[in-house]
Amino acid sequence: MTSVLEEAMARRATAGLALYAPGSLEAAAHSRVRRARTMRGLGIAGVAAAVVVAGAWGAVALDGHRGAVAPAVTSPTPSPSASSGADATPGVLTAEDLTGAGGTVPDADSLPAYLCTSTLPRSCEELFVPARGLFSMAPGSTRVEVSALESSAEVTWELTYTGDEPARVATGWILPVARATDDYVGPADTLEGLSIQLPQDLRDVGAGTTVASSTVVSLGSAPSFAVGTAVIVDLLVPVAFADPDATRELWILVDGGNHPVTASDGDAAAGTVTADELRTEAFTRHREDYDLGTHAQTALDCRLDASLNPRTSTSVEDVSAPACDAVVLTTEAPLIAVTEMRFDVDDVAHTLTVRWTAQNVSGQRLNLDTGAAAVALETEYESTEPGASEFLGAGRAGTLLAQTLWETETTRHGLLRRATSVETLEPWQLFAGTGTFDVREVPDFAAALATVQVRVAGADDFAGDRELILEASWNN
Repeated sequence: MTSVLEEAMARRATAGLALYAPGSLEAAAHSRVRRARTMRGLGIAGVAAAVVVAGAWGAVALDGHRGAVAPAVTSPTPSPSASSGADATPGVLTAEDLTGAGGTVPDADSLPAYLCTSTLPRSCEELFVPARGLFSMAPGSTRVEVSALESSAEVTWELTYTGDEPARVATGWILPVARATDDYVGPADTLEGLSIQLPQDLRDVGAGTTVASSTVVSLGSAPSFAVGTAVIVDLLVPVAFADPDATRELWILVDGGNHPVTASDGDAAAGTVTADELRTEAFTRHREDYDLGTHAQTALDCRLDASLNPRTSTSVEDVSAPACDAVVLTTEAPLIAVTEMRFDVDDVAHTLTVRWTAQNVSGQRLNLDTGAAAVALETEYESTEPGASEFLGAGRAGTLLAQTLWETETTRHGLLRRATSVETLEPWQLFAGTGTFDVREVPDFAAALATVQVRVAGADDFAGDRELILEASWNN
């Protein structure tokens, strides 16, 4: 039995369910970094799959022209199957364990779940079970491809089980729900509209087990989203009862709401997006704009003399860090996301090497100057006033170091380099880089704000008087 479950059962036995706190169910927005000789960040792996809702709650479809792809399941530590019986199997987490410790009021360790009848039509009731920390969706890797020709969408997802002990899950029937960010879809309505019965394809999944699949679903005559729409994908995970004669089903809702993706065009290759197009709807970003959240894409719009741009002029230094207008390109879904960042310290050479990976999550083809991409560290970004940074170091190898990159309330420093290599990144394609710092200048690097900067090529990329740099933070 997991520690979370044990604690939840103890609380119910003594003091009852804890009262709901408004922020208790929100996922932490900041990644934590451990100081060690080598520090690894948990990056984005994959993510979510497909029941698409049309209309009020819409028609649920598990078929389509291309058909559903059977989930691929990988488990580094396969668990032996447990025998069936009227009681929950010792050592394996089942629906009996979760419902026995659940209730109608949420607490910090709970996730929403739905207890449904197994006979059709289903009838479901909402409850909260101590399942927080059992399942992990990797943000940024959900893929939604819309086919207007077929009135369908293909949604790709990935889910990892992170509990301490094995859990009994119907892995072949993990049910995704895709919706536009401004829509609300009731999971109970979705389940009650489902016209299938769960088969007995149960397996005991151990810690680290990853389940991945793609499903083609019908959007119906009134789809809730189209190409270019910011889409959220949630997963309904069926945890099985140990009792083979159980007449109920337990579905746990794993929420993907903090990480929307843009639905891409599945019918044909999309056109390549340039800096000129991205600027059309940009608006000013202020230093105090803390409420932008993970849905926004921020950027730096740099206006400068072309003769001072190291990319287009050989009469200046190889690198430059001009102060540029801070802008927001979109608040619906990001264009790029940092999926992994690793910090390696060499105590002998006094170096800090930052290895990062980022991904095109825009659903569109992007012209990015990956050869000029950089990683920036802001050591005192919250406490240092704009323009008050005592140092600003720009490295030829793609590094930028300062207490804060904010020069004014609406301008930030961006790195421009002579090194350049523009490539067209397909939707979901990864790109990576490395930057090396003097660790003595960043002793508390775990607390620094780490941001990847990458230039977007313009329609006329030979001009050097204006540059657009995308920013994607790792730990903010």
